[in-house]
Amino acid sequence: MAASSIVLANLFFCILMELLRAQSTRNTGSTVLLLGAANLVLGVVLFISSALPKNKAGTHIRVLDWRGIILWAAGYSTTYLLFLLNPEFFMVVHLTVAAAFAPLLAAFADRKFGGRERQQTVKRNSKTETLLPLSLLLGIVISITWSTWPTIMNAPAVALGGSLIMVMTMTASQMGLRRCAQAGVASPSIGRAALINGLALLAVGSLKSGTPTSPGIPGLFLIPFALALAIFGIQKLILFGIRNSSRTASALALSTAVPLSVLLPGSGASGLTLLLALSYCLVVLWISRRASSSVTPE
Repeated sequence: MAASSIVLANLFFCILMELLRAQSTRNTGSTVLLLGAANLVLGVVLFISSALPKNKAGTHIRVLDWRGIILWAAGYSTTYLLFLLNPEFFMVVHLTVAAAFAPLLAAFADRKFGGRERQQTVKRNSKTETLLPLSLLLGIVISITWSTWPTIMNAPAVALGGSLIMVMTMTASQMGLRRCAQAGVASPSIGRAALINGLALLAVGSLKSGTPTSPGIPGLFLIPFALALAIFGIQKLILFGIRNSSRTASALALSTAVPLSVLLPGSGASGLTLLLALSYCLVVLWISRRASSSVTPE
């Protein structure tokens, strides 16, 4: 059940975002700078560790997929920087739509234009296994964004344009993520992407108005390192899950970020939304288990 590691990573990611969201209510600029510093610390540490001499005996030399790294980092940075710099145009609804459907679009593009899967699927997914999670995911997105429908109908071009831009940038990020997972060089790929993300976030954080809130000398050193460790663990789990599961299972698992954010305490979601979110997560875990029992390594 390699795809379940992606669900676990998304759960950790949602919890981390909730903690950062609580911080951002006090000072958004401080939070962006904190994320930038954490990514930069992670990138520098992994870059140094990957540059150290290692015993090559019995190991396979792998080449970094720089196209995948740049696509991953550029798509990720562009998505969230647009959201942070243009809150009047890019709304949470746009980010929700992108987070839900970008992994599926990236898996479809990878199937059409990418290489073959690392694992060979013995049994194809039935229509029920495909349509059921997609229907649940669509229901979740509609339920979450229902309160914003009057705003959407007042400016449909803005809503559609914002969603398309967010979906395109996040799909590009997901495609790069898949390329890095397939390359099999997890830590160096994470490190290079983190360097790019860190520099971009620090640049934006420095442009945000207001004076960043200082966490004190201990927090100034401990918080970025703790965040860097959390980011590394989350991304390591995701890359492992993508590399060791089928495209369909990994894409559906990546889309659990939206339902899991709904299931967290304090989300304020309706009972119907909670039921749909829980159903989607359970269905994805069931499909992942079936997929893991019906594939054989190459």
